[in-house]
Amino acid sequence: MKSLWILFIPLVFLYSFTIIKHPYHVGSVEINYNTKSKTFEVTGRFFSG
Repeated sequence: MKSLWILFIPLVFLYSFTIIKHPYHVGSVEINYNTKSKTFEVTGRFFSG
């Protein structure tokens, strides 16, 4: 989780200086490993504001 914040903070910093502001979008991604089928399951939820 900490490495995710390390990647996220520079992106917010770079995009905070744009001239044209646009609506923000919020989302969450959940990644699970299914042991029965030995596959990864990815679920994404995104919201616009």
